[in-house]
Amino acid sequence: MADAGADGAIAPHGVYRCRDETGRERWVALAVCDAAEWARFATAIGSPAWARTAPFATAAARLANAGALDGLIEAWTSTRPAESVMQSFQQAGIAAGVVADARDLRADPQLTARGYWVECRDGTQLDGVVPRLSATPGAVAASGPRLGEHTDQVLRDLLAMEQSALDRLRRDGVVR
Repeated sequence: MADAGADGAIAPHGVYRCRDETGRERWVALAVCDAAEWARFATAIGSPAWARTAPFATAAARLANAGALDGLIEAWTSTRPAESVMQSFQQAGIAAGVVADARDLRADPQLTARGYWVECRDGTQLDGVVPRLSATPGAVAASGPRLGEHTDQVLRDLLAMEQSALDRLRRDGVVR
């Protein structure tokens, strides 16, 4: 049972910036639900003295001081790679996971093994159809249009724009 506030809120519970030396933004989501998890959490981050102070001694106190707590946690996570932070917390029995971006998802061996990715006729790789239904499995036939691919057609044919107006929009950088 979680040590939650009246509305079910817990603290810490959020997404925290991590270090990345490649210039990407990297984040870890985590949730600490009860006193036992809080003790394991504090140990996982090196048992800092602030974790034993009154503002963080109880679930209610942590919730009341969530902003300050988030800042202290991010001061720790921001010095470490996201995968390392996640592993530290998971090994301590804390719910934590890297917030995956498109690059992470594309490299995920589980998604690849499950055939999640599909390659379109134009060579574009996209997310596949997630529900795998036997009678109507679905398919991705093509990628969407490229940026500006149908601009002329839409502006001329659907909006009846004169070519001179379209040329002016293109010259002014409004459309490509």
